[in-house]
Amino acid sequence: LVRRGWTSVESPFDFYNYSQQPRKGASRFEYSTPNGMPILALDASLGMFESIDGGMQAVEARILALTGHAIAGLERLGFPVVTPQGRGERSGIVCFSPHPSHHEMTPQRIVDELAARHIYAAARGSVARISPHFYNTVEEIDTLLNALEEILHLTA
Repeated sequence: LVRRGWTSVESPFDFYNYSQQPRKGASRFEYSTPNGMPILALDASLGMFESIDGGMQAVEARILALTGHAIAGLERLGFPVVTPQGRGERSGIVCFSPHPSHHEMTPQRIVDELAARHIYAAARGSVARISPHFYNTVEEIDTLLNALEEILHLTA
């Protein structure tokens, strides 16, 4: 074994016996203690998803409804949406280009203006990206769209 840890040997609590043989089986490769807190957090997160009526299909439907609302609002405001919109192509990510009539507005400037309003997005190359999830609300998407409209008026 290249690495040896206290859980990979026959007598893990015999800390000062440096000549112990590795355990039999796959446990011989456990050279460290499992990180318990993230495992518990993952379990809690999965439990939350399992408790949702309709399961993951309901989560997907909600995300697609929220991103659909965002896409419709972005298009209404004149932002070119570059996210694929075909059946089976959509996801929880919406990318849009800066408004064509506001050449000074870069994706990073959009993100910075939104962050100043406590709305968090990301600049990804030539686009701004939002990624609503099932816990977001239609009202939050409307807040984003209202902020983008306000930003357009500031730069007019």
